[in-house]
Amino acid sequence: MRRLLLFLSVLLTLAGPVSCRAAVHAEADCNPLQALLFQDAVPSLRLVAPDAGRVHFVKSGVARPGCPSAAPACRERGFVLPGDAVIVVGTGSGYACAIFASPAPRAATTSGWLPEAALATPAVVSDATPLATPDWRGDWRSGAERRIRIDATPQGGIALAGEATFGAGDPDRVRRGAVNTGDFDATATPLGDQLAFLVGDDGKALPFDAARAKAESLCGLRLWRLGPSLVATDNLQCGGMNVTFTGVYRRIGQPR
Repeated sequence: MRRLLLFLSVLLTLAGPVSCRAAVHAEADCNPLQALLFQDAVPSLRLVAPDAGRVHFVKSGVARPGCPSAAPACRERGFVLPGDAVIVVGTGSGYACAIFASPAPRAATTSGWLPEAALATPAVVSDATPLATPDWRGDWRSGAERRIRIDATPQGGIALAGEATFGAGDPDRVRRGAVNTGDFDATATPLGDQLAFLVGDDGKALPFDAARAKAESLCGLRLWRLGPSLVATDNLQCGGMNVTFTGVYRRIGQPR
């Protein structure tokens, strides 16, 4: 198991401009969490409008020519309901590239294109309002194989401990001892609702750089606190093959 020890005594700055609504091409595939790591996209929280009814995700033009559109052939099975909080990474042509996470402990996610007209602006709920010092603390889960625990430190920062696996739900892989794992420990001070870092070969943290995260074998993570969710994305270098911390996490229980 790979153990990453990070000690940050200064604020880490994010690469790229801060823009809550990046322009995207709705005809392309929507991969919101990948866009968060390698592009200039910055996530924002939106709520499904109270009068929207059941809102289905829709296919991209890559999946079906002529999509996204309101045509029945473009409709996906996944849907959201009024009041659901979705995380948007970009908009274009009347659609939003978004991801929705169900409540913990399952915290299953659905992502794709949603009609932007069905999303309220801005998000108006107490837990959806961005805060200068959001509460990061808690036991956060994303699906069955990703967990990040966060506690406050006496110095005013946060201590993160992440554990992830690939194949733990496959009895055959478990029997063969073929479950891949990854983990990290980090002590850091977020910039408001954002945190990002790379891990150097010596185990120390470096400022996040998208080019290095793509080209080198350094573990790179970006995290955001948005409403009821913790959003994380990495570069697939934080553990064994196919292990990732990328996901939308929901908190189990109250922070300590």
